[in-house]
Amino acid sequence: MSTIEQQGDHTSPTPSERPVWQLPAARAVPAVAVGVAVTFLQSHDALVGLVAFAVVALGTGAALLALRGAVYAEVARFPRVAGIAGLVAGVVAIALAIAAPSGLALKVVVAAWAIVAAAVEGWAWFRLRATTDPKARRIAADWRFVAAFTLVAAIVFACMPSHDVVLVGLVGAYAVIVGVFHGIAAYSARAAAKDAREATA
Repeated sequence: MSTIEQQGDHTSPTPSERPVWQLPAARAVPAVAVGVAVTFLQSHDALVGLVAFAVVALGTGAALLALRGAVYAEVARFPRVAGIAGLVAGVVAIALAIAAPSGLALKVVVAAWAIVAAAVEGWAWFRLRATTDPKARRIAADWRFVAAFTLVAAIVFACMPSHDVVLVGLVGAYAVIVGVFHGIAAYSARAAAKDAREATA
């Protein structure tokens, strides 16, 4: 049983080593960049989709590992596991883009990554769900949204026919939505931290 579950609703998670807004900000960058790029690219074949997904997965994975100190100690495994999963998925996507780019390869690698990513992020939310700390609850709510949306993406990609144009469009749409969400979350968390500092000054 976790520390949070043992203490019930009257608990605050262990403070993170870095400002919590840094992680969503870093996760937003590759996602938004890929989403915008896919929107303006004329070619939407499987090669483009695999490369686009690789950028998102590698960028997100690197951000999670580099800024793993920006999460609470109770969920320290979240950025490690999710980061490694992102790097592995990105490398696999690049290998497939070089060796055998196809709609089937794109849908399989995205669906497989999304299942793992959604599960790990959902676990992080679950661990913090009972806290009454406002900042932690806000961060946990962000993780819950991303986990749920990524799970939906996993289901959609798993069930979608191997149509290159549609799949690449979905990669771009997912990247834009998640990237913008992370950007807003980072801005809100930073503003809240600034207000808290001013209130205690």
